Amino acid sequence: MTTTTTTRTNETDDTRQQQATAIALALSATHDPGWIAEPRNDTGDQKLVRANGSGPDFWLNHHDEKSGPRLTINVLWPRDPDTYQVYTPSDRDRRGATIDITVSATKSPAQIAGDISRRLLPDARRLWWEQRDRLANHRAYEQQTAATMARVAQETGGTVRNAGLWWPSTPDGAPYVWLTQVSGDRINLDLRSLSAEQAIAIIKLLHSPCAWHNGNNGPCTCSEP
Repeated sequence: MTTTTTTRTNETDDTRQQQATAIALALSATHDPGWIAEPRNDTGDQKLVRANGSGPDFWLNHHDEKSGPRLTINVLWPRDPDTYQVYTPSDRDRRGATIDITVSATKSPAQIAGDISRRLLPDARRLWWEQRDRLANHRAYEQQTAATMARVAQETGGTVRNAGLWWPSTPDGAPYVWLTQVSGDRINLDLRSLSAEQAIAIIKLLHSPCAWHNGNNGPCTCSEP
């Protein structure tokens, strides 16, 4: 019994893989070049993948309904390779857009390819690229934040640890600084245990023209180089 069930499962998987391959070929030949079919996972489902990575991939999910075998095609959204976070469009972004379709699994590969090209690809491509841009912007932001933290640590004798900055311990009662947030190239600091003279000196420094040296908030008007 087990051998028979396994054989039928393998035959089904082979049939679905052949169908996915034929759909990919039909898409590439008549609608949108560069598609290949790949096994999705150990469930027997398949993926339609852009060989050149220039657009959305799709999941092919087979299921049975009273009307007969059906095939649902879903967008495979961009995923952060480090955190595995999936970037999907918000309800507001996808309002009225088509991000999945269901067709009869008995249609020919050319017909299914036509449904994908006509009903799914226009919205899916636009929304996928928007999410790809979101992912790229987030990764650039994270890299800039890490570079800022590394620079501050290097120039102040601190250490980057547990996504934060740490400095050597100071004597009890001595002033100390706590870096509360690094966001891209901007930094929030919490200065504590300052004397009035120290606080006044820091405030004067921050509000002096020289504070804008090498900054982005305006030209320096003092005589310092």
